[in-house]
Amino acid sequence: MGIRRADRLLASVPLSHSYGFASLVLPAIVRGIPLVVPETRGPFGLFDDATACEATVFPTVPAVLGALVELADPPRVPESVRLVLSAGSPLDPEVARRFRARHGRAVHAFYGASECGGICFDREGGAAGRGAVGTAVDGVRVTLEPVADGAPPGSGRVVVRSAAVAEGYVPQADERRLGHGRFASDDLACSRDGELRILDRLGDAIDVKGRKVCPAEIEGVLGRHPRVREAHVIGVPVASGSHIVRAVVVCEPGVDGAELIDWCRSHLAEHKVPRSVVIVDRIPRTDRGKVDRETLLRTVG
Repeated sequence: MGIRRADRLLASVPLSHSYGFASLVLPAIVRGIPLVVPETRGPFGLFDDATACEATVFPTVPAVLGALVELADPPRVPESVRLVLSAGSPLDPEVARRFRARHGRAVHAFYGASECGGICFDREGGAAGRGAVGTAVDGVRVTLEPVADGAPPGSGRVVVRSAAVAEGYVPQADERRLGHGRFASDDLACSRDGELRILDRLGDAIDVKGRKVCPAEIEGVLGRHPRVREAHVIGVPVASGSHIVRAVVVCEPGVDGAELIDWCRSHLAEHKVPRSVVIVDRIPRTDRGKVDRETLLRTVG
């Protein structure tokens, strides 16, 4: 991941999570690389401590990067920081490009899983802006296994083989997914120009009258609307056992649901067009920066 022995790592993500453990704790234990543990509370107060201790590596999550590009007067990333890492959830390519333009640093995407550690890394810093997560890390082989009908052409389930794959789940083993050096993830991806691009979570696919709909495709279309800031798509069960597609959107004032539905209709097949749009001030997230699906479904599902 480009971390050097002379670096100082800013402990800006929880050490108890897989991301923090692999990116911060292990380099400290195995290679003796110092950690800068912030004393200042708040999402950006840690930059004061990073400046004082001359931290050089800033691991973070897309939600924080998004805030840094949206704020009218954001705090500056410390001059000592040379490497910015993003993991935990997909990074919007537009956020990566805007962050680089505003702060003068490339964002290096990192893709991994608790079951196997690191999978891919954006070594040169341009992949995130292209919607990719880079290429496989050393010692890891990534393949795409075909999935059921409804997935985009050329896509497949991300399957990882490496010496770092866990031996199994506890207490309930599942050798179809994990074991013997192989991990079959729930991520749907494609490969373009040698880089891996995560498209969706297979478990999140929406069944619309027997057709599989990938939420990420619809979110991508909504995200290209010039006045949409963020979008998340969910499937709402209906009496027939099928689902309807509902979009939850953060947008600029004056945009209504009908406008966004018409926008989707001009870019998507009819069965993929949201049947309803809920406009919110913000989309709930967990402390790891991932969309809090339980809260979202409970409030707008």
